[in-house]
Amino acid sequence: MIQRVARIFYTLCYLRLSQIFFYALRRGLPPREVSGPDDVPAINNLSLVSPLPMPDLTPSLWCFCFLNSERTFDAVSMNWRPADQTRLWQYNLHYFDYLRAPELNAVEKQQLIEHWIANNPLNCAPGWEPFTTSLRIVNWIFFLLQNPAQVTDTISKSLYHQTLWLERHDERHILANHYFENLKALFFAGCFFPGNDGHRWRRRSCKEISEQLKEQQLAHGGHYERSPQYHCLMLENYLDIFNLASSGTDRDLVKLKEEFGAESRAALDWLRKIVMPDGNIPLFNDSAFGVAPSLETLESYAHQLGVVSFAPGGQQSGDSQLVALEESGLYGVRCRQDMLLMDCGAIGPDYQPGHTHCDMLSFELMFDGERIIVDTGVSGYEPGPEREHERSTAAHNTVQIDELEQSEIWGAFRVGRRARKLGARAERNADGAVIAGSFDGFFGDGVWHLPSFRHERQIHVALSEGCIRGLEVIDNLQPLFPLTRSRERTSIHTLQSRIHLHPNMSVVPIAARKNTETRADKYAKGDIAREAGSAFELYRAGDLIAELRVAFPVNTELEIGERDLQVAIEPSVYCPQFGMRLQNHCITLNLRSRLPATLSYVIERR
Repeated sequence: MIQRVARIFYTLCYLRLSQIFFYALRRGLPPREVSGPDDVPAINNLSLVSPLPMPDLTPSLWCFCFLNSERTFDAVSMNWRPADQTRLWQYNLHYFDYLRAPELNAVEKQQLIEHWIANNPLNCAPGWEPFTTSLRIVNWIFFLLQNPAQVTDTISKSLYHQTLWLERHDERHILANHYFENLKALFFAGCFFPGNDGHRWRRRSCKEISEQLKEQQLAHGGHYERSPQYHCLMLENYLDIFNLASSGTDRDLVKLKEEFGAESRAALDWLRKIVMPDGNIPLFNDSAFGVAPSLETLESYAHQLGVVSFAPGGQQSGDSQLVALEESGLYGVRCRQDMLLMDCGAIGPDYQPGHTHCDMLSFELMFDGERIIVDTGVSGYEPGPEREHERSTAAHNTVQIDELEQSEIWGAFRVGRRARKLGARAERNADGAVIAGSFDGFFGDGVWHLPSFRHERQIHVALSEGCIRGLEVIDNLQPLFPLTRSRERTSIHTLQSRIHLHPNMSVVPIAARKNTETRADKYAKGDIAREAGSAFELYRAGDLIAELRVAFPVNTELEIGERDLQVAIEPSVYCPQFGMRLQNHCITLNLRSRLPATLSYVIERR
């Protein structure tokens, strides 16, 4: 009970007072009734560039495919809250992104809108939750501007009513991308509808959305939730706002156009640096393929809007490029079709860490445009064991100590005590590059806020002939609070370093090799062990790609018998898309040792 109270306390202590106030207000008071006017003003005639398309969401009318799960209804039995689908699937049903799908014609899309209006009364969840309402308002407005023949009194009144409701039920208790979506919807509705209400919506949203942009955009152009997926979604938001702001010439719109144009260019530049050579994002924190638009799609949209002057793919990096995005916490090196990228980002923002994973010092590796070592990714947001595992330390290519988590993750989106980034860097050396980082973290069952251990990682990357030839990963682990000398001799810790391989990769242990050196000699010299279980060949589609060798730890304070290093190939799971869980292999280094201790392994390309 005490630990539970402490966990809630450390979760709440990072929140802003305004969040606590609005959360209490939201939970303490019933939803406020909102009534729209009998006569809705005629819509403004706005000229916008078409938004990004959303293909493959509706193969046919009343058929929907979200999160790799397809569901077919008919007009009579259409259920906007299907119990056999997850809450996130239901959210997607109410977003109306499929109004941008080319598979349906305008009349069919109008049918879906009118069916929603008839079957989703006020305050009916999840359709009337603020986030779903926000996305739906924007999608309806885009559709109606492109198809003025489908504008009816019923649709206009519903859209007006939804905006009045959203204005009084925004998500200031959540903030971050949720509140930004609320303001974006108010901005679109404020430009779409004339009159006093529309003027009020536009005036408020213009002011606050500009403030949110400054707060949520980091110095290098990354989004402050530090999820590549949400960065892409927010960049699409920036371009949509630029699109709408370009339709007018008054001072507020010109100001927004300048601000969002500049930040869109910065966000695109950031995305170009971190996108892997296969054109997809790294899967750090809450990230999955197929949710957000790709870099190529976003560049095309930006080029069409005039935000950038070059066509998609018009700005490519050279043969070798370092990645050092300090505020975002991403460090690595790209070399043509090879790339290594490590995450050492602070948990952020402090007051909304819902999309955070325990992935500090985890990395992804790609050879020849194909992923070799992968982040687990995320398959969904439903609370439960799957969500808990995908956010855990064990799901990432980093080190775990005594089965503790780097940060105290709990629930589907909560974080209590947090790991603290100490520093990181990416720099060149004579052989290639060094990617390094460190943090304090790992919290036990006590109630104290202080972390228990420090993890420092160095990755030495060998570059030659326009590719990554190999890398050496060195992990140093040490306690933050040295124990007494007598306790130190008896404190044995369990360290686990995991290497998650892409499902297309297979692992073959290298048989024991004859060696006249004794085991003690090899420990003393620090040589790479050549015994069975310490070296592996990595294959892709039958071709030998690389060899992985594990180094036995060297610690002069320990006798050889006190160390126990075992290397195992274990089953794992890879979640590159929502609703998708693929089987893969994980090479796990298990070490029992006193601290400080070192773990290391080498990957050499073949």
